[in-house]
Amino acid sequence: MIRLATILLLLTAFAEARFTESDISTALAKAKKAHRPVFVDAYASWCAPCKELRKTTFKNKRVAAYLNNHYINAAIDVEKGNGMQFAEKYHIESYPTLLLIDENGKEVKRIEGFVDATELAQKLDMK
Repeated sequence: MIRLATILLLLTAFAEARFTESDISTALAKAKKAHRPVFVDAYASWCAPCKELRKTTFKNKRVAAYLNNHYINAAIDVEKGNGMQFAEKYHIESYPTLLLIDENGKEVKRIEGFVDATELAQKLDMK
């Protein structure tokens, strides 16, 4: 019974996209090492649609697995610390803004506003 509970706990833990709260330079360093692009959730702490993304879209099993397997996921509060410089550099003007950034720091794709799991899957060309 304990084994089953442990397995269920582990499966639940992996049922959401894993984001690190970091600055872009840390995420890019990881991306270069892993040869993966960076998926950035640029958010503000007060933003209701940003919170909804975390509660729903990023917990969708299919989306979570895709993000975790294909990207270095970074969540950046664009109203604090280095996040403000990030927002300026990448022209973040609305929340949430999701960015795909290659390992060299070049923006590849931008998604602005709340998207549900189906829409995000389409925009990311998930197969």
